[in-house]
Parts: sequence; structure tokens; C-alpha cells
Amino acid sequence: MTVIFEQSGDIGGRWNSDTAHSVVWPELRANTSRTTTQFSNLNHATGTLTCPRAAGVKAYLKRYVDVQLRPRARSILES
Repeated sequence: MTVIFEQSGDIGGRWNSDTAHSVVWPELRANTSRTTTQFSNLNHATGTLTCPRAAGVKAYLKRYVDVQLRPRARSILES
């Protein structure tokens, strides 16, 4: 079973600039390229900037959860 810990009500962790605990701002760019900041089983979307902005990283993380994790995850409420 996959366990996902997230402090806020949305995926993204520190990359979710909409939360009080985030230290990023919407225009902040990753300091590494998209090819080094992706999981081996999911590429960034076509058109992603070489060094994506915070919103792009957050979108990628949400897509990863939807494509790779959520199909195998079970809500704690379902237990």
C-alpha cells in the first residue's frame, strides 16, 4: 500500500505556494532541470520549461500522484 503524507489539503509540499507553510512564490524556478527533477517512471509534460516554475513543479507532482500513486493508494478513511 502507498502512504502519502501531506501537510495541506493539496499535493505539492513546499512547491504548493498556496499554503502557509510553503517557502516558494509562484514565479520561483527550480534550480535544476526538468530532466533531473522527474521520477524515472513519468516525464514532465511537453512544453515544460527547462527549469520549471513552482506551479509547474506542483502540477508535475499532482500528475505523478494521479498517474502513479493514486491508482494504488487507499484513503485512510476507507480502512
